[in-house]
Amino acid sequence: MNRKRVLALLFAASLLVTMAVVFLLQSDDPRMDVTAGGVAELAEGDQPQVAGSRERRGASPRRAEEDDELEQKLVMMLLHLYGDRISSTSVQILMAQIRTQVMTLFPGDWSSRFRRILEAAFPGYSAQILATLANVDSFDRWLAANDEELAVLTPEEREEAVLAKKEELFGEQAVEELEAEARASQQREQAMGETIRSLEESDDTTLDEKLDVFKDALHENLGDGPAALALENGSVLAQAFFGLDSVSRQLAALDPAARQERINDIRREFGYDEEQIAELEKDDREREADWQNGFKYMDERRSLESSYSGAQLEQQLASLRQRYFGDEARTIELEERDGFFRFERPRLYGRN
Repeated sequence: MNRKRVLALLFAASLLVTMAVVFLLQSDDPRMDVTAGGVAELAEGDQPQVAGSRERRGASPRRAEEDDELEQKLVMMLLHLYGDRISSTSVQILMAQIRTQVMTLFPGDWSSRFRRILEAAFPGYSAQILATLANVDSFDRWLAANDEELAVLTPEEREEAVLAKKEELFGEQAVEELEAEARASQQREQAMGETIRSLEESDDTTLDEKLDVFKDALHENLGDGPAALALENGSVLAQAFFGLDSVSRQLAALDPAARQERINDIRREFGYDEEQIAELEKDDREREADWQNGFKYMDERRSLESSYSGAQLEQQLASLRQRYFGDEARTIELEERDGFFRFERPRLYGRN
């Protein structure tokens, strides 16, 4: 995995649009899958069925109770993150992203729930927040309506026009605060990028040393504000660490037993408990068996390619795929037709 993909994985975990998912790590709601895949799927617009739509179809009251519990957890999160700063317009603007999250979690009755969440988390400020969000919507409409006019301006002119509209809607102080936060966020990302680049290039440091540097950089760059919630998602952080090429190379150099022990130790560092580690180790062993099977398949495949061609080769390959992959042979065939050979991709121990 290259440096940009590692950074994307890390900072996706700290986006405000996924904060609710990251925060609800202990939720029993099946919608709250906070594995790396689960975060990505929900962030990309997965819209689970919730109270409003369920009740119209006569679903059980217990599900409505779970939605109410989820709503209360969102209230607690917002109060924790913004309770002492919600009077600031720049902070109120951030509620637009929370609103998007509420739309995703509660598509059937998101509007009424969002109002209740605001009133419960920020007593006395809900009307002001909604007014600020109305201005956010006005700004979005202005951008869409003036897209062609803005496109013909120079970058400097376009920036000046957009800035003027922001100040008109939100006030100069709020815009300055938002710009300052954007600059700080960019600096944090650059600093994290420098750390990841150094780790990628350092084959002369131990895995323990890499892990220490990685965790220190995370806490330094994600340790304040909403982004700190990403630190609670050990799954995302472990995925990012195992995605470093230098980490994969060093794990590959170990014998299988020692490698598994190191992978388990790394997972402990990211907060996995022993039961989770045991389950993941089982997955690792299954993946290892799949890879070894795949390597043998590829060796035989290359041998066939040197001996056959045309229809004869296709017949031999079909038989080979069936022998190695059984019911999955058709999937392997389709992948290969698209030029994708799964057992030639990089091996990332602890991930694939």
